[in-house]
Amino acid sequence: MYFDAANFFEPSLRLAAEVYGPQQVLAGSDIPYFQEEKYVCAFNYIRTSKLTDDEKDGVLSANAKALYGLDD
Repeated sequence: MYFDAANFFEPSLRLAAEVYGPQQVLAGSDIPYFQEEKYVCAFNYIRTSKLTDDEKDGVLSANAKALYGLDD
């Protein structure tokens, strides 16, 4: 099971990573609802979170690549 991180609330992001494992969390944008600054914020709060760099990379791209079989 995978969970999206489109909530803008870092404690929820960290809790999901802790409870389900950071490899089960994917960045989410809720397009078309999130547009312009909300879209940017949906990803920037992950980039500036207290997750490790590896966890951030996973949430932002590596986890989705693994889910869809797009690993290099």
